[in-house]
Amino acid sequence: MADISNSEMKRLLDPFKRGKNLVILEIGANSGMDTKVLMQLARNAHVHCFECDPRAIARWRTIVKSSRATLYEVALSDKTGEAEFHPSGGNPGGRWENYGQWDMSGSLLPFDRHKDNAPWMKYLDPIKVQTTTLDEWAAKTLPDNYVCPLIWIDVQGAEAIVFRSGVETLKHVHYVFAECDPRPNYKGQATRDELAESLPEFELVREYPGYNLLFKNTDVVVPSKH
Repeated sequence: MADISNSEMKRLLDPFKRGKNLVILEIGANSGMDTKVLMQLARNAHVHCFECDPRAIARWRTIVKSSRATLYEVALSDKTGEAEFHPSGGNPGGRWENYGQWDMSGSLLPFDRHKDNAPWMKYLDPIKVQTTTLDEWAAKTLPDNYVCPLIWIDVQGAEAIVFRSGVETLKHVHYVFAECDPRPNYKGQATRDELAESLPEFELVREYPGYNLLFKNTDVVVPSKH
């Protein structure tokens, strides 16, 4: 979680540390490295993770070895069924030289001009993945009295699509940490305004490097630390 410090994320999560039925949603979990950090920072929460790229799923299952995290091999979208997922490939070199094919930029949205800022990237052939909506998943999976301190989401431009089909779930969420890259990487990607419109009960409280935004739900009360 390079774009927000662990100490600041811990500050956001600490007020919930004595709560019950706590869940954190990591939407776009990739390799599981951030999953491990979230488990460390919120030790009494269960981390529910979503990932649909088979390469990232394999990495996650190798890295995360805990019953406090669950991986769902599905893409959150605006409908339940099947959709095309557009995987990324190539290798940027440098510290990523031994990583293999780059699997961190795949999206439900088709690529647009991502190579303008990452000329080494390859656009791989689309694959079919299973999809569900945030509200449908939550209704089937989570208890009625759950509390969600945080949604951490990075789905490469499709963030607003996820939230527009998660209206009921968002009522339980205190903070959303979301990427919103203004560069034309994907066709139909959410703009900053569109992302904000998909979170009508939230206010933007801070911007971070890497085009990340922190939103706070103005309709729920963060518990006191005392």
